[in-house]
Amino acid sequence: MFFIIHPIDENFGEKHSFFIKALTENINCNVSFCAESRNYIPTTMNNLFTRSVNYIEESIDFENEVKQEILDTLMLKYRKYRLNKVTLPFSGKNHFNDRSQYSLHKLGIYLKYFDDLINPESFDAIIILPIFNSTNNSFVPLLSAVCDMKNIKYVVMSKPGLRLRIEEGNCLSSKKMNDIYLDKKVHGLSLIEKEKTRHAIKSYINFKKSTNFQDLIYKRRKPQKSMNYSLRHNTIKLVKLLYWKNLIHFIIKKAQTDKLGSYDKFDYKKNQFVIFLPNKQKNHRTSFIGSYYSNFISIIRNIAISLPPTHWLVVKVHPHDAVRGGDKSIKDVCNSLPNVIYIDAEIDTFDVINYADIIFSIASVTGFEALFLNKHVVVFGEEPYFFGKYKSPVTKLLNFEELPLIIDKCLSTNPDKKDILAYIYSYYASTTSHSLPMLEDDWSIYEIGRRHLEIQYNNATGLLVDYLKD
Repeated sequence: MFFIIHPIDENFGEKHSFFIKALTENINCNVSFCAESRNYIPTTMNNLFTRSVNYIEESIDFENEVKQEILDTLMLKYRKYRLNKVTLPFSGKNHFNDRSQYSLHKLGIYLKYFDDLINPESFDAIIILPIFNSTNNSFVPLLSAVCDMKNIKYVVMSKPGLRLRIEEGNCLSSKKMNDIYLDKKVHGLSLIEKEKTRHAIKSYINFKKSTNFQDLIYKRRKPQKSMNYSLRHNTIKLVKLLYWKNLIHFIIKKAQTDKLGSYDKFDYKKNQFVIFLPNKQKNHRTSFIGSYYSNFISIIRNIAISLPPTHWLVVKVHPHDAVRGGDKSIKDVCNSLPNVIYIDAEIDTFDVINYADIIFSIASVTGFEALFLNKHVVVFGEEPYFFGKYKSPVTKLLNFEELPLIIDKCLSTNPDKKDILAYIYSYYASTTSHSLPMLEDDWSIYEIGRRHLEIQYNNATGLLVDYLKD
């Protein structure tokens, strides 16, 4: 096994150390490591590095120029992976965004490094760390391409919908999930499976509407209980601090809202509409997975001109963008189109999509969550985020000129609830719990908190052991 390490802080270093030890105890293998810098390795993981370690910044000599012909040949070899997308702006660790021709040259140099380093004779699997938070880095598409080209297992752990799973090809679906779905699509779910899945859906929606989740997604802070003996004193200090933080946040947000203009008033319970839910600004999934559809303004315009006069297009930006003040260009294009409504980002998303006829999604888990409400979902691209290359009860848009026909078809037919339920069942059956041990998996339990970290790491170990032994 070969671990590629992005920065891991000291708090999680010890847990990753136990995670790697548990893997190596369950799988007989040799282990190597690679990190961009020695600074990326927390001291709590130093005990692991008696093995082979490669530090990228110490291995690449940028002063010793690689011949352009060599890089051109290599880029041609990997052309089907469209690696130029890593030069697109995003909010994570971006090595290729200096907006110069040298960015492409540097891309070739790093690609050559990984192409030389990773080979099937030495490695059966490449595992990207830190688990659950490893894809927001421009090296990830390069590593994925090299592994795919050389038929090496490429492992990224994620937890969409608070369920742990192993990603395949940078999407959240998988062959295992697809196999279950196709089987249930043909043979149907048993009464027990239907009831279990419906209960899971109801529990998940209730969790998304809970105060705990709302505080998390809208970045609302609240006082935490202190274990110190002077609890009252510490609580008073914390409340005062949070008061000033919240006051400053309110002033900033009001100024930003005034600058953007107020949100549109819209009675989504009485009007017919479709909804577009853009990703956060500079989200890496938009750049890496939905790169051909990363221009939100173009998408808004194309949906708007494709709608029948009976329907509005509602645009709801990500709540985290609203906290930062939003993107004025999105607000401006919404204002410029007579059938487009720009609504408050803090309106509950499940409430809105419950009344929508179609949900448009690029690279967000919300597209999958809309299926929980038995909605028509339209996603962009041949291998969109979550659904990937596999079968699913969503419509994949590959050409904007198809939009009017796709919209008409969705508006004239009801979603296939039986098909959707089978798909959601396959998701739960191919993942494991975020907060319960694998053997105690309960599809209706959703909790978030640091106390569940040990369970998450243990479950991740179990999933990986099964996957790597397969």
